[in-house]
Amino acid sequence: MLNTLKAGLLALTFVMLPMAAHADEQADQRAIADQARAMSEAIIAGNTEAIVNLYTKDAVIVPGGRAPMAGDDLRAWWTPRPGVKTTHHKTTPLEVHIEGNMASDYGAYEGGGVRADGTEFSFKGVYTIIWRRGSDGVWRMYVDMWHPVKD
Repeated sequence: MLNTLKAGLLALTFVMLPMAAHADEQADQRAIADQARAMSEAIIAGNTEAIVNLYTKDAVIVPGGRAPMAGDDLRAWWTPRPGVKTTHHKTTPLEVHIEGNMASDYGAYEGGGVRADGTEFSFKGVYTIIWRRGSDGVWRMYVDMWHPVKD
């Protein structure tokens, strides 16, 4: 009887562990999606501090056609330019792959806005992000690379 109970518990463990891992991965996927939405919202709001806080302390950004940037250069990149207002920004992930406390995410981005003279602008491109989960459990961007594409 005891052996049957042990075998049943062992079998149940093998069934439940993958389900729990899948639930954790879904929660991580949602957390990363939430951070991506927060990034778009902060860009639209022109909130440099909120943007910088979505990155790890040692993060690197690589805007298309430019050298990698970190620290104060990262902050300067995300500081809104006078007379330019982003009114739309959205990312669409094509794949998010999670391994422990690291994740990779690639997809497309789009956005637009208005300049001081009233002219509108738009942009779109592709991106790759490496996310890292901090000791506080929050996913933040560790490497953020993007490249514009033409129509």
